[in-house]
Amino acid sequence: MDLIVIDGTSDEALDFDRRIHPGAIQATSVHGMVQHVLARLGQHGLIDRLVIWSHGDAGQEYMGLGPWDGNTIPHPYRRMLAVDPQGHLLNPAELARLTGRFAGNGVVELHGCQVARHLRGRLLLQALANLWKVTARAAIWDQLSDYRNRFQGPVFEATPGRAAHQI
Repeated sequence: MDLIVIDGTSDEALDFDRRIHPGAIQATSVHGMVQHVLARLGQHGLIDRLVIWSHGDAGQEYMGLGPWDGNTIPHPYRRMLAVDPQGHLLNPAELARLTGRFAGNGVVELHGCQVARHLRGRLLLQALANLWKVTARAAIWDQLSDYRNRFQGPVFEATPGRAAHQI
């Protein structure tokens, strides 16, 4: 099953994402995202492709936070799909609830701006690939809304046990 998740924050970019992806899951926290994905899957469903649209930065994708100017107090961790500066995944217990719910060739795409940028971005991709046993992808440029879920700019990919690399 292919699933699209969109940050539930109301702003111009995310509102447009919701218009071009009717039926997408809306979430305002990592917990909410996991809950809605599991509900959509039902008892035996598996994810082939999970596409997440939200605002982002190097090694971070925000759920329910909206745009960030970089000058505010750091976001609440429960609303971040992210790694800390040492590369440890935030919200690991919550995210682990999706382990085993991906098909053998499962793919996760993070369509937040600049998520794969710098080492921290690559560490997030690697952490998700290892946790969920999937291919995880994100790009280093700002991402534009796209009804076909295409990336803008160079894309990095990680698979379980293999470091993130540009594809």
